[in-house]
Amino acid sequence: MKRSFYLRALTITGVLLLSGLRVGAFVLGQEMLRVPGSEDNRGTARAKRIGQTLRDAMARLGATFIKLGQVMSTRPDLLPPEVIRELRQLQDQLPPFDGARALIERELGPEPYARFRELDESPIAAASVAQV
Repeated sequence: MKRSFYLRALTITGVLLLSGLRVGAFVLGQEMLRVPGSEDNRGTARAKRIGQTLRDAMARLGATFIKLGQVMSTRPDLLPPEVIRELRQLQDQLPPFDGARALIERELGPEPYARFRELDESPIAAASVAQV
């Protein structure tokens, strides 16, 4: 249990660092605490980049972080509109996740194809906790 916790913490830290998020600047940064109506083009572009980076990091980190991003996208009182627009994409525009075949084999055994008449490996839709 302890080892898996540390591995997950390391993964989260790695994704955040590789995504270019400076956690202290993000949490305390003035671009996140702007007064509405004081936006300029540079601030708007910066907020959009922060939103894109945050959205990408949350999508890579999995279901829990995707849900967090979905909740954050409903809080226009806390985040700039550009960040909200990016985080809203976590509600209905998620990429398929890798490893679905391995997950199916782990749950159903090494021959899942023997149990189904047809099993298409190309996902047609993906959400925060499942894909079809």
